[in-house]
Amino acid sequence: MRARRNPRRPRRRTWSSRACGRAYGRKRWNMTERVLNRLARLNRTLVFLMAAVAVFAGLLLPGIVGAAVLLLLAAGLIWVLSRTWAVTPMPMRVIRVLILTLLLVAAAYKAS
Repeated sequence: MRARRNPRRPRRRTWSSRACGRAYGRKRWNMTERVLNRLARLNRTLVFLMAAVAVFAGLLLPGIVGAAVLLLLAAGLIWVLSRTWAVTPMPMRVIRVLILTLLLVAAAYKAS
């Protein structure tokens, strides 16, 4: 538990927080790492259900609108795959690429 600081005595700041982070070896995260960490903290069931709703919406929406939703989902999946490819086991890679291919085929079918 952290000790409380004395409210009468202001905290002394000698360096900026950015300089302190570099000085003590803290890692500055880029946006990709922040988004992946936020995704990792989400409830998996909720993420699955939201993705399923988005896929069904893309399949049910007419024409180019449905294709655009499916292409947005495919773009998000491609981004996540590119970030996690090195740590994904080979059987999972095959399944994910197969799902991505089916999603792109469905988007192409909806667009035509």
